[in-house]
Amino acid sequence: MNNNKRNESHHIIIVGDAGVGKTVFVQRNFSGDFHHEYKLGFGFDVTPLYQPEKQIVLNVWVQVGDQKFVGSNYKPYYELAEAAIIMFDVTSRESYDNLEYWYDKVSKLCPPNIPIVLCGTKCDVKERKVHPKDILFHKEKGLKYFDISSKSNYNVTKPIDYIVDKICGGL
Repeated sequence: MNNNKRNESHHIIIVGDAGVGKTVFVQRNFSGDFHHEYKLGFGFDVTPLYQPEKQIVLNVWVQVGDQKFVGSNYKPYYELAEAAIIMFDVTSRESYDNLEYWYDKVSKLCPPNIPIVLCGTKCDVKERKVHPKDILFHKEKGLKYFDISSKSNYNVTKPIDYIVDKICGGL
């Protein structure tokens, strides 16, 4: 039996309301650069992230566009997920209030017991609408939580590192 993990591939899904910063987060992890852009559309985009320290590739599927377009046609993306990241924007109370929708979708469509991480994006912005003391969703659901900022590069690799450790068993 070969235990070599070189080029092993894993599937991660990232979901959340439109405009919370999912695509920018992946770009920051992929290239190290920050590009403030909003990608209009619907469906899923994939970005492969190579993790040299673990010698694996993460196929990161990012749900783009408005949640109303994410119907049963996208069920296979969820079914293949080995981990999920659910994002909300700390400057948008509505995106925080919609976390239950995204959590239910992930819980119902993804395989059971996958690692799920909650991320509050844009934490570098001073005009937060969702303050740290108000962020309780992750505690209620038993999820790992990170405040992140793709712009300032704050905690931006931590959600991916956490998932890699969970998928690879801490190797």
